[in-house]
Amino acid sequence: MSKYCPTWIIDCIIAEASIDFIELEVGLEFISKKYTEGIRNIYEDVENVNIYEGVKRMVEFCVSEELNENSNIILSQFSYYKFYFVNKNTQRNFSTLFSNPFFSKVPRFITEEDTLKNFYSFLKIYKKFKFVHYKEGWCLKIQEENEDLKNLASQPLSEDILQTLVDVKKDQEFQSDWFKKK
Repeated sequence: MSKYCPTWIIDCIIAEASIDFIELEVGLEFISKKYTEGIRNIYEDVENVNIYEGVKRMVEFCVSEELNENSNIILSQFSYYKFYFVNKNTQRNFSTLFSNPFFSKVPRFITEEDTLKNFYSFLKIYKKFKFVHYKEGWCLKIQEENEDLKNLASQPLSEDILQTLVDVKKDQEFQSDWFKKK
């Protein structure tokens, strides 16, 4: 069986990566690398998805809409909604006998642009009706329906990335100390 990615999975991945970027205060290139490599290990048709660009534009959109400290909550609500609902009235069926909701039957060739459009639509509905299907504190790391996505979201940053962050911090401290001494 081919492993093609449904559009809603990319929505959840980009939202989760955006939350990680905001919460972890780590460079966007590190967060996007983790999710890009992880999603490509699961699905075959995600070569066109640019997680880096998707997260960057998603966060910029949150800033332009002045969501500020609510950004993580709204991104989490968006991810929850896309994960558990097909639309605002129809819940996603994870226990179907004939198909797996985590795989598409045909390649989608989706891009991050689709996620931005979906988030914009969600935000319009959210602001207008304050309707939300949501479980507080929900994220891909704690969902129980798909182990691959749970592992991807829970996976820590690689040792290479963590070492790079340590090196950058040391350089910044050295430069700061050097300029203080002058």
